[in-house]
Amino acid sequence: VLPAGAAAEAMVEAPAPPAADEDAGPAWFVHLVQPAAWEERREIVVAGTHYGQVAITSDPDDEIAEIWQEFRVLAALLLTLTSLFVVLVVWSVTRALRPLGLVQAGLGRLAAGDFAASLPSLETAELEPVGRSFNRLADSLRRITADNHLLIGKLISLQESERSQLAHELHDELGPCLFGIRAQAACVIRAAAPDEAVARARTIQTLTDDLQRLNRNILGRLHPMALADLGLAEAVRVLMEDWRERCPAIAWEVLCDDLAAEPDGLAALAVYRIIQECLTNAARHSRGERVVVELASGSAADLADRLPGANDPFAAATLVVSVVVRDDGVGLAPDARRGFGLLGMAERAHALGGMLRIDSGGGVVVQALIPFAAPAQAQP
Repeated sequence: VLPAGAAAEAMVEAPAPPAADEDAGPAWFVHLVQPAAWEERREIVVAGTHYGQVAITSDPDDEIAEIWQEFRVLAALLLTLTSLFVVLVVWSVTRALRPLGLVQAGLGRLAAGDFAASLPSLETAELEPVGRSFNRLADSLRRITADNHLLIGKLISLQESERSQLAHELHDELGPCLFGIRAQAACVIRAAAPDEAVARARTIQTLTDDLQRLNRNILGRLHPMALADLGLAEAVRVLMEDWRERCPAIAWEVLCDDLAAEPDGLAALAVYRIIQECLTNAARHSRGERVVVELASGSAADLADRLPGANDPFAAATLVVSVVVRDDGVGLAPDARRGFGLLGMAERAHALGGMLRIDSGGGVVVQALIPFAAPAQAQP
């Protein structure tokens, strides 16, 4: 206020502004909401007498402090509501997608060959038909797989029966005939003079020897006589010796000193056929230089490490025979389809309650575990 009279030109100093309010908020907030400073002056005139001026200046600190407090409350409320909303959304989405996770897990089990997989009742109404369709598909695949196992098992059994019958006919009918021809040729040679008849008789004898050799080879492929006469280990050695003669460029090796118990007929035949198929594939397709066959038998507890990575389904005391055939060839092509030979090996093992695995990489490794019954005790 400016007083009248001689001191009219003097300005009465306004009181010092109050110290900045700590609740006014941070500097960035004050700078954001602070209005432009302004000042307004008013003349004081009473009854024609000029008493001076009143200067009014803006001081928004209190209002800014109030706005800051309201902003803090609203921000805290908004953050709380946003957090609750996010939690609710995550919970809702997780619950809504949980049936899809069950479907994905079920499809994974189907892809792994576990056709016993089934889905529980899905909570989402839209996905409930998908669950029912999935279970019907799993049931169909399980029935089809069981039918395929049965058909392939019957096919293998029929094949073995026909092979055995044909082998017996060759052995019992053709073999004696060939032996008789050879004997008669030998008699002709001994009785005849050294002329053209002797030469023809020697030709007959040579052809008969070739036929007998061919007959033995066919018998060995159709029905391994050595398996019943000599046992599994010796039959495998005979088979390896045959391949050693046919393919001398490949190093054929058999390790079968760990046969603690002799497998029964069905198990021994299945192991022999698996080895026979593996050796044939190695000779025809592997282009390797070495083939090794490892045979062992004993309790499942002793041979549990023979098929690594597989869950042992056998009781510890169950007798099993283990076979491993490996070569150092080119291995299986990634997109190679498994033919009847590989499927036949797997079905032979499956039909006897065993397991078989084929690995490829730096060669092919075929591993199988097949249970068998303990040999019957001889009666005193």
